[in-house]
Amino acid sequence: MEASPSSAPGLKRSLSVWAAVGLSVALMAPSMAANINPQGSATYAGRAVPLTFLIAAVGVLLVAYSFVRLCQYFHHSGSVYAFVGATLGPRAGVVAVIFAPGTARKLGAALAAREGIVAPGAEEPAPRLAAARDEAP
Repeated sequence: MEASPSSAPGLKRSLSVWAAVGLSVALMAPSMAANINPQGSATYAGRAVPLTFLIAAVGVLLVAYSFVRLCQYFHHSGSVYAFVGATLGPRAGVVAVIFAPGTARKLGAALAAREGIVAPGAEEPAPRLAAARDEAP
């Protein structure tokens, strides 16, 4: 099959803004179902749980905004490496790529610990949680 001479090579934008928003929400939904659960954080933050969620949302929006702005200037599929490498230098980009998988593993361990999944032979996930459970009516 031969490409027509009038068509330029490259990607075509076929998603509208609302389709991109819908796709983003659909991809975040499994993580949101596990993370947007205030019962665990209420032990530590008490009545300030909504404030903690608001602060976290502002932080996530700042990171998202920085990715949007960087995507406007750097058209590269390297994501973390490309953005960090273009802004801070290639050495910093390599360091960011090296630490990215560790961040994902630590997030998985933190989620497992938050849900009370403990290693075999461990008695309690955390002393503070055990005390809160014993004091509950």
